[in-house]
Amino acid sequence: MKSNKRTKGFKKVIFMIMAIMCGIGISVIPSTEVMGESSSNMKYSVELSPNKSYVESGEVVKVKLHVENDTEKDNFDFKAKLMIDGNSEVIGSDTKEIKKIPLGESTEIIWEVKANTGASKIFIGVIEKNNKAFEIKASNIAVKGEGWFIGDNHTHTKYSDGQGTIAENFDAAREAGLNYVSITDHNNSLGWNDAQREQGEDLIVIRGNEYTSKSCHAVIMNVSDEKNYSGMNTNELCKYIKASYKNPLVYAAHPYESAYTWQEEDWNCDIDGIEVWNGWWGAKYKPNCDAFSKWDELNKEGRHIYGIATTDNHESKYIGKTYTVAYLKEFSSEGVVEAHKKGHIYGSNGPVIDFKIGDIMMGDDLHIKNNKVVTVKMSGKYHEKLSKVTLIKNGEIIYSKDLDNNEFNISQNVQVKPGDFLRMEVQGKESEHLKLDCIAFDSAPFAFSNPIFIVNNN
Repeated sequence: MKSNKRTKGFKKVIFMIMAIMCGIGISVIPSTEVMGESSSNMKYSVELSPNKSYVESGEVVKVKLHVENDTEKDNFDFKAKLMIDGNSEVIGSDTKEIKKIPLGESTEIIWEVKANTGASKIFIGVIEKNNKAFEIKASNIAVKGEGWFIGDNHTHTKYSDGQGTIAENFDAAREAGLNYVSITDHNNSLGWNDAQREQGEDLIVIRGNEYTSKSCHAVIMNVSDEKNYSGMNTNELCKYIKASYKNPLVYAAHPYESAYTWQEEDWNCDIDGIEVWNGWWGAKYKPNCDAFSKWDELNKEGRHIYGIATTDNHESKYIGKTYTVAYLKEFSSEGVVEAHKKGHIYGSNGPVIDFKIGDIMMGDDLHIKNNKVVTVKMSGKYHEKLSKVTLIKNGEIIYSKDLDNNEFNISQNVQVKPGDFLRMEVQGKESEHLKLDCIAFDSAPFAFSNPIFIVNNN
């Protein structure tokens, strides 16, 4: 998608300090970037300890907030709260209060975090005495073992119509706390040699290509050579891709963008899924809504395809605004591809979710013989308050609950039969600048699961 077709929306006003700590396979990169301004001239920095490539599950990580009173006021005071999106947890109190930091002196606040599994994002919300607030991005850490990884499946560089280099995109991915990135320049994968030099052990890189014809686009992942597929139609494309590569992935890209709308004949091809949330738009902006509807329609027909969320970024700074979270058995490109093949993925721009029926996770098949009542378990958490959770069966909402808290854990009994599928969606609170139906990268918080498919136990 070309960046000159869209405009960036309002920038989010955040009243917190943000330290991103993203899980499995992420090396510690000491860095602190202050975002925004504080008229108080207080100086803040964040450090994570231990400073090593990986931590074990159960290991304790110290999050240190260093504060220096560089104001013109003596005895400056404030409060700070540590918040986590993910499976890691704060040990002890999450809120600290510091009073009377003398002029010219400094202090440290230290939290201990138990690293459990998968990727976690840590936020430090600060309220100063004068009610000023701002944002700081800090280091990333790693938790060894299997778990949920965060990645962007649709990115562009200077090898097509993107503004960033491979190195700039990867730096932005690390800053955003991503664990994997797919490079998908239009009709080429020329950036692959650069990617191999720049990726390091902390970032999985998938070689991809955005099929770009005059009529529609498709995100292709896990190719092994350089090729321009634009002369093929979608059916020829899918046949060629599936015959030529080992475990490739093909997703319909922004299929309801006006200039590149997928036509009925295009949907006959053997795609793995649909980019149902293209980050250029809010999750519920019409082109994305149409993509969600088509996804449900095809799965009602028995297709068993999966949904992804991406940024489709053309500037490095947008990487990680919207992403796909994948459950990896191992930290490798093979692990990323396997998770996508199985549908063990969900889309989000912040909320952390889980969706199961017993031990059956999102993307899997539940085998039954006849009609049956099953217990669906939906859970989620976010550092800001969530507003709604919905359960969807065969494209129709069958359960909805308004929320006004940071997390939920709901069990719901549902009558199902072979041929049905179930999935969930979660919404955060909208504001003046954050909407679900906006034309902007800064969508209000949202997440969606992939379906659990009900199949006949033959």
